[in-house]
Amino acid sequence: MNRIAARRILTLTQLEQRRARNFRRCDGRRVRTEDEALAFINEAGFVSLMGLAETEFPSLQMADDREDWSDYQQRTLKAQWWWAWKQTLPGRKACYYAKILRGRGTFISWRMFPYFHAAYATGRDIEDDYRLGLVPRADKRVMDLLAERGPMDTHALRLAFAPRSRENTRQLERALARLQASFRVCCAGGSLEGWTLHRWAVVERWVPPRVMARASSLGREQAMAEIVVRYLRTVVAASPADIAWLFGWERGLVQRLVHALLAAGRLREAEIEGLEGRFLVSVRRP
Repeated sequence: MNRIAARRILTLTQLEQRRARNFRRCDGRRVRTEDEALAFINEAGFVSLMGLAETEFPSLQMADDREDWSDYQQRTLKAQWWWAWKQTLPGRKACYYAKILRGRGTFISWRMFPYFHAAYATGRDIEDDYRLGLVPRADKRVMDLLAERGPMDTHALRLAFAPRSRENTRQLERALARLQASFRVCCAGGSLEGWTLHRWAVVERWVPPRVMARASSLGREQAMAEIVVRYLRTVVAASPADIAWLFGWERGLVQRLVHALLAAGRLREAEIEGLEGRFLVSVRRP
């Protein structure tokens, strides 16, 4: 039996209204406190800190109704209500935070973390990857320091990494970006004095054991499929190309995931009046 659901038709107005509600832009549930920010992260599953200019995606920036988000350097005291959340929320292990999607700061709920870890982590030890030439020496150096000394703030890590120089600082920054993208290193809180400094930790040592155990039980494509479904529930509709771009996945793999989800009745195809192309929407289970 062909279980692929019938095509759905949405107007642009319907799409924008549903996104505005899901992104908390219009329904009186705007984010003003740390607890409200956490509730939003848990509801959406994963959100960015400051939004993605290239695509529609939920962020704490859009969900907060106060002005001057971009003016935080000149308005430090006013800005602390949002800028501090990337330190305070992971600092109390309320959720996960690292630069993940398109290299931007991403909050991930503990419910969704196992899927992201299964989708992005290599499953190999850094020692093996280094021996095989799959990771640079700088990445290995950072992992060794954090494994030996435990969580370290950026300043201490920079001093321990190599003698101070612009090139060594750039190497450290690039290593941290790669290690965050591969779910080896994450933000574990940080200082709120002056310009904020992250505290860095090895993911497998910092994430709650019960959450890591769940991650280890998942297959990669199974995890990716769950991320796609959760994403579509939040953004309402997106194309396979949108999915591949946001998550950094190969288009052929995304097409295979989409076909399986359509066949399972978890997604359906949709038309959006006024827009060309193939779009997907999630199908709510009874």
